[in-house]
Amino acid sequence: MNYYETFDPAILLGDRLGLSLYVMFVEATLAGKYQMEGQLYRKFINHFPGERRLHTPERFRDLINAVKSSGFNPRLPVYANPDEYSLIEGSHRCSIAIQLGIHKVPYNLRFQDDRVDNQVFRKIFSASELELLLARQDEYIDRCNKTTAFRCRVRRLMRENSASFQAPFSSRTKIPCLRPYQSLEAAGIAGKRPSAKRMKIYELAKHLRKDMVGLEIGCNVGFFSLTVAPYLSHLDAFDVDASYIEVARLAQRYCSVDNCSFTARSLREFIPERQYDLVISTAVHGWSGLKFSEYLALLDRCAAPRALLLFESHEIDSENQWDDNRKQLLDRFSLLESGLIDDVDRSMYASEMREFLVLRKS
Repeated sequence: MNYYETFDPAILLGDRLGLSLYVMFVEATLAGKYQMEGQLYRKFINHFPGERRLHTPERFRDLINAVKSSGFNPRLPVYANPDEYSLIEGSHRCSIAIQLGIHKVPYNLRFQDDRVDNQVFRKIFSASELELLLARQDEYIDRCNKTTAFRCRVRRLMRENSASFQAPFSSRTKIPCLRPYQSLEAAGIAGKRPSAKRMKIYELAKHLRKDMVGLEIGCNVGFFSLTVAPYLSHLDAFDVDASYIEVARLAQRYCSVDNCSFTARSLREFIPERQYDLVISTAVHGWSGLKFSEYLALLDRCAAPRALLLFESHEIDSENQWDDNRKQLLDRFSLLESGLIDDVDRSMYASEMREFLVLRKS
């Protein structure tokens, strides 16, 4: 009996443009016509002196034919970390697997990556060649199942806006990687903090009704917003980072949640047009640039009479003013529930303890 890990290499299509180039070559080879694709492949490989002899078009074609006739050899796994979209020594074989519809490629877990940055492609290829390659990438992503295609599109957005997703948000990652702050467990998107798990820990659902309208301040990529929205009539959510909002809108379409509105704007620009039955502020007040008293006054303006407030501290060991901030909250709001939460993905991050409060406006 065999015991080894496998993954679907198609999830890498949105992360590395080179994989789409290789899939193009495989597709053309299998169809028996690879002149243009062969030229693009050779042009790319020739840019890397160490690859010229090892990965010639002729050797690539031999590999394609070998996998087509004999399948993927589990004794020769690729080296990858699919949870973090990293891959070494396996791009050619993964591209063949994608084109042949092989969804279970054996891999040995590694924490290194040899991805070629997209900027390199702009140096190697002309504008028309790059446009063709990007169009093929879209085409290959469209061929994937719904969840894989969604993960690919999210990953591509993250690569295009990498500065927004490299921040460790306090504790450092175990290995350097690109990750959203929130995870969307149902889609297999890993983040620092799991959205569905947080919803259960807060026990927020028992306080919500379908006639309530909510607001989340600093929603990040919106995964938690989309977890809360089905319990409400509507939820407005915003964040200052437009790339986060792009991810949130992708996730909204994937989750088929139609009662959530995402907006890219700063807290200083935000003027509430109504009062809300639920206001969510989780570990965001310290990023607001406001004094806590000013931030609390804003929450008060946003909250309707008898409204609920879900408030979460930053890490307790680093928020030196938390006791005072907590007292200010309880001066304005009645406490319904409270608890400590340490939900951080410990496989990647150091542990962090926060306190959450479920409050009602007096």
